[in-house]
Amino acid sequence: MATHSMRAITLVRRPVRDADQLVTFLVAERGVAVALARGSRKSGSKLAPAVQPFAESDVLLASGRGGHLVLAQAQVVESHRGIRDNLRKLAHASYWVDLVARSVEEGQPAEGVFRLLHTSLRIASVVEDLWPATAYFQLHLLRLLGFEVSSARCASCGGEIAAGPTAWSAAAGGCMCGACAASTPGSRLMSDRALDCIRHWAVTRPTAAYDESLDRQAVAEAEGLVRAFVRYHIDAEPKTLSFLLQVEGLLA
Repeated sequence: MATHSMRAITLVRRPVRDADQLVTFLVAERGVAVALARGSRKSGSKLAPAVQPFAESDVLLASGRGGHLVLAQAQVVESHRGIRDNLRKLAHASYWVDLVARSVEEGQPAEGVFRLLHTSLRIASVVEDLWPATAYFQLHLLRLLGFEVSSARCASCGGEIAAGPTAWSAAAGGCMCGACAASTPGSRLMSDRALDCIRHWAVTRPTAAYDESLDRQAVAEAEGLVRAFVRYHIDAEPKTLSFLLQVEGLLA
């Protein structure tokens, strides 16, 4: 039986039979990997800590019957229990891993996405206001998937975006000059402050996504625009997003 040792982040899981779970992991070397964790729902299971959502672990995956993967061993490196125990953090992180599970292909290397999720979960462990982190995560997940947002130049004509009306179009690829927006169905005006946020997130490190100089209203506007870009390219309205919006509404 072939075995594979690797570092993995638990994305989602679902029960199978009485005591097993089918677990979706993110692995840098092979993208999404789905493995059966036998007995992981039993009390005292050695595999149980590693199949908790957001846990990062060193895992040993074995090739079972029909080539299906089985979780043979696991050692937790970072449990991220603090995220699971905090409703707001749980909501944001659940949305992140849902997007990854929906967009990353099985068997395809995903080193960049792994680093992005690894760093974002670490940030979520220590930061309370996670809207900037969620905007950053969405923006750079799209970039890693090949859908880079245009923020320095007009997504339509390629010209520099100078002072004046600026618009946004997910279909066109991001920010647009006023002239192009006028002839682009579905484009919407955006504030200069929201544009500043998107430009900041596009070039900064994930640990610097939260910047106290950024206007909070502009952050909300910019995150909504980036979210529309995600919805356009991933073509999904995850239930985790509805949960996130509901939680933020209750805690506001």
